[in-house]
This record gives sequence, structure tokens and C-alpha cells, in this order.
Amino acid sequence: MYLGFDRLGYPGDAVLAALRDTGRVSFVGVYLAPAPSQPSTGWMPHIAGLVAAGWGVAPIYVGQQAPGGPSSHVLTADQGTIDAGNATTLAGDAGLAAGSVVYLDIEAGGNLAAGHLEYVGAWAGAMRAGTFRPGVYCSARQTAHQVTDAVGRLPVWVSRTNGGPPVTVDVGAEKVPDPGDSGYEQAIVWQYRLSLAGSRVDLSWTDESGATRTLDGVDLDASVVPDPSHPYLPLPVITDVTPASGAAGDTVQISGANFLGITDIAFGTVSAAGMTVVDESTLEAVVPDGLAGRPVALIVTNRWSLSGETTDPFAVTAPPGVDADPAPTP
Repeated sequence: MYLGFDRLGYPGDAVLAALRDTGRVSFVGVYLAPAPSQPSTGWMPHIAGLVAAGWGVAPIYVGQQAPGGPSSHVLTADQGTIDAGNATTLAGDAGLAAGSVVYLDIEAGGNLAAGHLEYVGAWAGAMRAGTFRPGVYCSARQTAHQVTDAVGRLPVWVSRTNGGPPVTVDVGAEKVPDPGDSGYEQAIVWQYRLSLAGSRVDLSWTDESGATRTLDGVDLDASVVPDPSHPYLPLPVITDVTPASGAAGDTVQISGANFLGITDIAFGTVSAAGMTVVDESTLEAVVPDGLAGRPVALIVTNRWSLSGETTDPFAVTAPPGVDADPAPTP
């Protein structure tokens, strides 16, 4: 997992350079502005330089919001198309590469009203037809599922705080959680520590001179990719299966790469009788019943529905003294 943070105020070149030197912070949330509900342009002059320096970025566009706050509230499909044009212009002005993901900020939690969904859908559709790709930032509670059900699959950055008292986070010691544990398993990014009233989150680290540095008032983020603006998830790859054959109930070890978030291991079209994700390069699977006498591919699938399979078939054998299973009826 990769550690990042977001903060409305630009923290300064020196602070970001010192954080980058720790080797622990991979990305930052950057605001595209002036946007309808966020006028501060503090990040805009620095975004291209951050990318050039090797930072991953999570570009945020704060468009129309649900009624009740000081923000703009024109939640219509027509406004979604207009705001997509504005987001595209700002992303270009910031120097983001074509194809970068821009995350539409949705502050309202829970189920969105119909007009809000129409706005989000029109915004995402217009972005898909243009230079940049749409993503959303939203609550992991109900909203993420509702939005993706309505507008289709897209990168999702979820917010769900772990709560707790005011905290200072040691950058070097922080254990970065899996966004899949946020409540929305397909999340790319998880904003898991939030600076809220009475519970501010500060970062602390030791710079190259040995001095202690701090950055106050951040939201802390975890990501499955180092650059959320280019969230290309690598396909699972199987390099070896040991042993190369086995009977129902036997356990086989699968070696490979990119085994993050594996949700299913199948022997042909039949899911394993049991599975264990040992780590991101090792899986274990129990051969299921009903396949004896058949060569089958082993297929691993992750929570984003990306799959990898063996090039050589796995031979399912019958236990000693047992006939092979009959072939399925066409």
C-alpha cells in the first residue's frame, strides 16, 4: 500500500521536498481551482512541478454540492456537463497529462438525491468523452456503491475516518491500510484519518539532517497505486503451480505476482473448495470435487474483476481406486 495526504492549503515546496525525501509518502491530493465550491488556487501553480519531481497526485475537482452549505448547489445534468468542461480546462492548466483521472468531490454522505446522481452521471459522461478520465471522491458508506451502480465503474476515492482523538502520525512508523478494508472493497484510495474539529491529524518525520519536522492539519490517505491520477491496476500473473496435479481435497500452492485483493481461485469454471492469500505473490487453493480426470486452467480473479490464468493446464486426478468424474452433459 502507498501513503499519501491531502490538505486544502499548499504546505510549501520545502515541506513537500522533505516529505518526499523520507521515501514513505508517495502521493498528494491536489485541488483544481477555482472550482464551483472551492475557490483556493494554492495548489495550481505547483502541480506540474510535483509530477515532474516524482509525486503521485490525486486531482480533486470540488463541483456542485448538496444543499445546506455555502457551496454551489446547481445539481442538474446540464450543469454536470458544464462543470466537466471546467474541470478539463483546469486539469490542462495545471499541466496534468492527458488520460489523468480527476476525482469529483462529493461531500454528501449516504444515498444521493436523484438530481445529484444526474449531475454526477453527466459530469462523468462528459469527462469520458474528453481528455481526462472521471473518478469520484465520496463516502464509503452507501455513496460509493450508489454512484458506481448509477454511472458505471470508475476509480473511487472513499472517505471513512477511523476516528479517535487528536493524533500526530509518525510517517516512518505508520501502517498503511488496504483501501479494500474501507467498506468499499474496490476503492483505489481511502482517506482513513481526517482532520476534523477536535481531532486534528499532524504529520511528524525526521529529515535528512536529523531534525524533527511537522505538518499540521492533514487528511491521511492510503492507495493501492503510487499515483491515483493513473490508477492502472496490474493483472494477476501466475508463474507456477505446485504440484502440477492433484485430487479433490488436495492443497496446491500458486506463485506469481500482483495477488492483491484476490477474491476467487477457480479450477476451470469451479471455484476452489478453499483458498488462502498468503501474500501478494503466494496463494493456496484446495482442489474442488467433480473434476477428476480433466485438465483445467487455474484462474485467479481480484476484487476489480481482473483475472490471470495458467498457460499449462492443471491435471485433476482421481484418488486411488476411484473412477474419474463423468464429463458434464452438454
